[in-house]
Amino acid sequence: MPFSLDNRLEADSLFVTSYDDIQIRVMNDARYVWVLLVPEIANVTELHDLPAQKQQLLMQLAASIGAGIKTTPMPHVPAIAKINTALIGNIVNQLHLHIVGRHPDDAAWPAPVWGMGSAIKLDEDTINQRRQLVHKIMDMFQEN
Repeated sequence: MPFSLDNRLEADSLFVTSYDDIQIRVMNDARYVWVLLVPEIANVTELHDLPAQKQQLLMQLAASIGAGIKTTPMPHVPAIAKINTALIGNIVNQLHLHIVGRHPDDAAWPAPVWGMGSAIKLDEDTINQRRQLVHKIMDMFQEN
């Protein structure tokens, strides 16, 4: 069976790019700087379902994206104090990894972001800024 993205991930996030069969998406929620990594492999629900090499790549990408989010100033976003990285999948079974930049003034601080209020859709300028951020981080990732 070929890979297809879960409908909820498709509806709640925006595709930015792909790297070695891992989709990089931004959550369409202006309250947080939030990136998703989704391996483009059918029927994968758990980290241990991935081949070891893909597990390592997923973790390396998550670490690099988290570091980039934490260290890159963004317009209209307070300094990121903490990166939350999580593989949960209780609602969306398809394997996906969350990388969320958190700060004490965000809508859910210090609680987890899941299930807290309603998403505020990104405007076009912010979508472009988040995409540029991901591309900048990926350029640095590929240089290393």
